[in-house]
Amino acid sequence: MKTVYLTNVVGAPSPTAVIVSENVLNKIDWKKEALEVYYFLKLKNIDFSKMAIINSKSKSKYDFKFIQIKVKDEILDFESNANCGNSMIASARVAFMIEDKKHNFQDEITIMNIDTNLEMSVIRKENSFDLVFNKLIGKSINDIKMFEGAELINIDEGYERVKASIINFVNPYIIINAKDLGITCKEELLHLDESDKDVLERVKNIRKNIIKRYNFDEKSEFPKIAIVLYDHGLSARTIYLDRWHKGLPITATLSIAVMTKIKNSIIYRPDLEIDEILTPQGGKKISVKIDNIGRVSDCKIFDIKLKGEINVYTYE
Repeated sequence: MKTVYLTNVVGAPSPTAVIVSENVLNKIDWKKEALEVYYFLKLKNIDFSKMAIINSKSKSKYDFKFIQIKVKDEILDFESNANCGNSMIASARVAFMIEDKKHNFQDEITIMNIDTNLEMSVIRKENSFDLVFNKLIGKSINDIKMFEGAELINIDEGYERVKASIINFVNPYIIINAKDLGITCKEELLHLDESDKDVLERVKNIRKNIIKRYNFDEKSEFPKIAIVLYDHGLSARTIYLDRWHKGLPITATLSIAVMTKIKNSIIYRPDLEIDEILTPQGGKKISVKIDNIGRVSDCKIFDIKLKGEINVYTYE
């Protein structure tokens, strides 16, 4: 019998199916296991769009592989080699449960993405997690930009010209200013939903044009796109699988905070102390600091709330 764990955090677009396996490094084996889990859970009518495979290296450190599930025109595909903060948190939650059952009680577990080398230390509190990204400390913001830096890209997308910036800090992101879309207050941005089809289609079109211009893989979910507004603080939205994200991804949160410190970026605000970014699920508490020579000196996110229980399923 094999086991899969389904768990979620507040603000994530869907639960993550977490598989515990020693085959996390083997491409053929992970795809086989991912297919088994996908069809097993779909037969149970369980809605999910992400998977993770984890493997214990020690009681406080786990290897991790992220798998994005994509179904288009009834064709199933998996995309990996990327970061997903919410899936890393979900995996840490499962790892804590596994270690607790072994009586290895502890307050911190480190999750390492074997494809990207992103390392996240997850600190357990009573009803939430804090996240620490120690391996990002010391990283120069002058070395993390795509396309000759966080250049301002002019996009003529059938309405009018829109400026965008692109960053690759933990995932590649296109960042646009909400004001260029006619959105001038945070309430309007945060309450966008599936009925706001014109805005959604416009944002998707901007992303499509940038992907075409820079020869990205059109089938990939990357780069992602975020809409940011400064209105008595920062607010942000992203798109996930062509729909509005319910919250704000961990990777978007970090990327936006860093981009405010990159000169000439679309949201450059060098004197702004970023301690929170507003999302549809409330404020996301953050501490991302850049020292006077342009290096990350602090990188943390606080109070990530858990959602529901861990559901455990067994299959053959």
